[in-house]
Amino acid sequence: MKTLFLVIPLLYIFISKAFSYESFCISHRGNGGGHLENSLSALKSAIDLGSHGVEFDIVHTIDREPILMHDSTLWRTARSKKGKKCPRQTKVKNIFLKKIKSNCKLKNGDEVPHLEDALIKFSNEPKFFLIELKDFPSTKTIRLLKEYFNSHPHFLRVISFKKSIQNYFSVLKKQDPFWAEVKFLKLSISKASSDEVDGLNIRFPRIGLNKWVQKNKNKELGVWNVFSAKQIQRAHQLKIKFITTDDPLLCLETLP
Repeated sequence: MKTLFLVIPLLYIFISKAFSYESFCISHRGNGGGHLENSLSALKSAIDLGSHGVEFDIVHTIDREPILMHDSTLWRTARSKKGKKCPRQTKVKNIFLKKIKSNCKLKNGDEVPHLEDALIKFSNEPKFFLIELKDFPSTKTIRLLKEYFNSHPHFLRVISFKKSIQNYFSVLKKQDPFWAEVKFLKLSISKASSDEVDGLNIRFPRIGLNKWVQKNKNKELGVWNVFSAKQIQRAHQLKIKFITTDDPLLCLETLP
């Protein structure tokens, strides 16, 4: 109960500040500086660093359990536990969660995190959470996000490249008041525009950023693949809300 009383004032303090800021530093897959992407330690490091928010990826197992993972396989970021054989080359969508938990661990020694592991530890932090769905969400994924962000949906962003996921959330928004409060940002590697989403999150372009911002000025905007102070300054000048970067410390030091 004491924890709840502490969390609520923090949320209100952050909300009041959030509306006065123009740009926010979002840690890409957690804080990559010495931490393995999409691990709980990377998320903790990003939060401890003072990032305004974190971005992480979700893929689903064959039994439709959501885990934090960017790739379709475990090959790049996981390894076998001692005396076990992790199916690292098999697509996650073809593996049961129990098999992953029994046989695999991340290369930093952590357990492969389930979505709920991350939400239990961090969802009450007064931070933005940009959660990228790499595949179609399960009923459990939707339930968990609603359960853990029910009191503060304004901190949650669902992001995805996939049109099918965009369409699904358009329906959810019409059916459920909670999801009506959660913004969906369309991901794109090009300077995309759309009237069907709440916002757009694009790879930082070499040219044309100003025109893209002007064209989509009524949308919530974000950029990713941001590596330099110059890019961060440019995004801030254009009042782009979310700056997703592998170097959150640089972002925090660069923003006024």
